[in-house]
Amino acid sequence: MVLQWKDIYSIGIEEFDIQHKRLFAIYNDLYDAQQKGIASAMLDEKLQEMYDYTKYHFTQEEKLLESAGYPKLEEHIKEHRYYEKHIEDLIKSSEKGKIMVTLKTIDYLKDWIITHILGSDKEYTAFLTKTK
Repeated sequence: MVLQWKDIYSIGIEEFDIQHKRLFAIYNDLYDAQQKGIASAMLDEKLQEMYDYTKYHFTQEEKLLESAGYPKLEEHIKEHRYYEKHIEDLIKSSEKGKIMVTLKTIDYLKDWIITHILGSDKEYTAFLTKTK
């Protein structure tokens, strides 16, 4: 299913909202490619783009949270590494021809993004707001 940005996903930090919107766009490209049966090389490329941009975004978040003294930083970083590892494993398996990028795989990526934004990201936003 295509991801559409809604105000509920906004965490109130413009830079990160823009980055989250970019993750939604990459996800949608990946979804479209899978739905159209586009060659696996294109799907691999989109998975790699998702991985690269996710790492960039997570680095930005972690820098801000570290500088703010966020008490749940370690936990937040663990969530990030888990997701990165999952995407990395998908890329490796796909490149080796062991798996095809299925709708189930793509749904997992979508669910994780939404759950993380609405859960952990909203939680750190509340912390940052209180410390201002």
